[in-house]
This record gives sequence, structure tokens and C-alpha cells, in this order.
Amino acid sequence: MVNVNSTDLEATILEGLLEDLENENIKLFEFYNSLEQVERLGVLMGIRQRSDQRHKKREELLVDIESNYTKTKKKIHDIECQQAFEDDWLKTNIEKIGTDDYELHKSNLAKCYFNLRNIKDNSDSESKYTQEVYLINQDDSKEYRYKLNDFIVLIKTEIKNRESVKFTKYLEGRADYLKRRLQWRKALKNRRLEKLIEITKENRKKIKKIVSDKKINYLVHFTTENALNSILHEGLVTRSDKRFDMRYVAVDKQRIDLHYDCLSTSISFPNYKMFFSKRNTQKGFIDQNGEPHVIHNWVVILLKAEVLYKFDCKFLNDNAASNRVNLHSKKYNSYKDFIKMFVGEEDRRGIPKNYPTNPQAEVLVRGNIPTKFFEKIIFNSDDMCNKYSSLTDVSCAVDYSFFNPRRDWRVWQNH
Repeated sequence: MVNVNSTDLEATILEGLLEDLENENIKLFEFYNSLEQVERLGVLMGIRQRSDQRHKKREELLVDIESNYTKTKKKIHDIECQQAFEDDWLKTNIEKIGTDDYELHKSNLAKCYFNLRNIKDNSDSESKYTQEVYLINQDDSKEYRYKLNDFIVLIKTEIKNRESVKFTKYLEGRADYLKRRLQWRKALKNRRLEKLIEITKENRKKIKKIVSDKKINYLVHFTTENALNSILHEGLVTRSDKRFDMRYVAVDKQRIDLHYDCLSTSISFPNYKMFFSKRNTQKGFIDQNGEPHVIHNWVVILLKAEVLYKFDCKFLNDNAASNRVNLHSKKYNSYKDFIKMFVGEEDRRGIPKNYPTNPQAEVLVRGNIPTKFFEKIIFNSDDMCNKYSSLTDVSCAVDYSFFNPRRDWRVWQNH
């Protein structure tokens, strides 16, 4: 027998229940012994409350049974008294046989016999009373078992409560863990973002220095005169912009490099190979309404050199559509990629230091370029220059050199 430090309340309420609980369910017994005093008190008060409710119900039933029994006995007594009176009257008034008065008393006597038989048949008050009292006493004798069952139920409830609290704490701990993990990931993301911003700033700073050292004054973008009015109004717009299809003419309809969110530019001088090809093969186009248009003239837009370090750029030492350029596996946005555009002394024969080595080297500028970054617009005729000079604040000039090959074209004619 395990020794239990019971309080007076335990001794009063349990009355041997602990021993029986130990015999029936040792785990529940051990759990009860592990409870704190305040938890035990809750179990004990639960047992007492349920037991008191059963006692109260039994007492109420006994009162009801006693009351009903008393009422039935009184009713029988009253009917028997009435029966005796009517019987006596009929015996002492035989001479009145046949009269209405005699028939009335005779009828009353018959009713008394009927009512008395009916009450006794339906209630059998004496035996019913005895049986009901017996059942209540039997139920009261089972109170100990009821208390033991209550004891077991309340302990199991306490176990469930503990499990519920434990599970709630687990959920709270899990939520706290996820919250801390989210905060950690957010902090990590912020640190990475800060690091990326720092790297980007440093990268752009180095690109700016290269621009200064190489004395790069502008980027070059060529287009058709047909698109110039829209460009002067909106700036240079990428194909991914919804305004493109409405107002602009695609110089490169296929866009093999698939960078629809970028604008193609060259450093210091146009990609004359592509420029020459476009001017000789692309003589017209069909707009979004299906209307044909003839291309009469081409223009060159010079962009400020600060575009190189203020925009997200890809620096390619060959044409973006070339097989030698893999835009999907490399970013090409580092200052190291930028400086590579100028390497190869054996191929830099007589060209300025602000020219990329390969004439097809390309800078892809991500996003639209507003007109505030326009340095100058170059035309190949005075008439066109005069026409657009009055339509824009951007400087306009005639310079045939931008429409000719680079001075080292012989070196690259077989490339």
C-alpha cells in the first residue's frame, strides 16, 4: 500500500476510495498522488458536489413519494367514510325505495365503490410506497460505488486538462518558434538586401570610375524616324511596356535574346554591322492596325553616360543574340563584365579608348529611358535636323560618321 498524505478533507470524502482506486487502476492512483494540493482539492470538491446532488435528489424523491402516499391514503379514507355514510342511509331508509332521494344515495354508494376500486387498482399505494422507498435505499447503498466512479472520471478529466494544457503550450511554443524563425528569415533577407545594395553601390561606383577613366561620354541607340515623335514624347520604351505596341516601331522584330524588358545600346559608336543590315533590309513595317509604312530615314540617339551606372545594365562583349553570350546562366552586370568590353589589345587597332573592342559589343539597359537622359539626336540630313530641332529641347545635330562603319571595320569584317 502506497502511503498517501491525505488532508482531513480527503479522509472525510474519500473514505477508503484511494485503496479501491489503487486496486482498480494503479496509474490513476499514482496520478492523483502526483497532483498539487489545489488540484486535489478540485477533485475532492467535485466528488462532494456530485454526491450531494444525488443525496438531494433522493431526498426530494422520498418527500414526493411520502406526499403522494399520504394524499392517496387520505383520499381512500374520505371515500370509505362517504361509502359508510351512504350504506348506512340506505339501510335506515328502506321505506323510501323507489324515490328519487333513495336512488340518489344508491348512485352515490355505487360511485364510492367504483372510485375506491379504481384507486386501489391503479396505485396499490401500500406496496408501491414500500417498493419506491426500497429502491431509493438501494440507490443510496450504491453511493460508495458512485463516488468511486466520480473519482475516476474526475481524475481522467484532470489528465485530459493537463494534456490539453500541454498541447496548448506546444502550440504556443510552435507559434513562437515559427514567429522567431520568420523574424530570423526576415532579418536574414534584410541583411542580404543590405549586402546586395552595398555591392550594387560599390559596383556602380567602380563602373562610374571606368566611365571616367575611359572618357565615355555617351551610349548609342539607333531607331527609325517613324518612331521619333513618340520617343520624344515618352522616352525610349521597352517592348514589355504596354505603350510600345501603340506608338513604337520594332527595329528588331524577332528579339532573339528574349530580353523584352531591355533596350539595346552601344558604347560611343553604333553597332554598325547591325545598323547597316537594318538600313538595307528593313524598308518598311506594318503597324498594329495593319497599315503599311515605309521607313525613309534612321536616327541615332546619344544617351548620357550616367545611364551606365544609374540603370540596371548588362555588359556584353558581343551581340546579345550571339551564341557566345549566355544570358540565362550569367548576369553580366558586374564592373568586371564592363571592363571586359575593352580588353584585347591586339584587336584594338586605332580605335579610341572609349570604344569597346568588339564593334558588336552591347549594353542592355533594363527599363524605359526618359528623355532627360538624352544627350543628343544625330541625323544624316540637315532637313531632318532642322525639322526636329524645333520640336524638342534635346540637342540635334548632323553627323554622317555615326552612319558609317568604325575605322577598324577591316579587322572585324570576317568575324
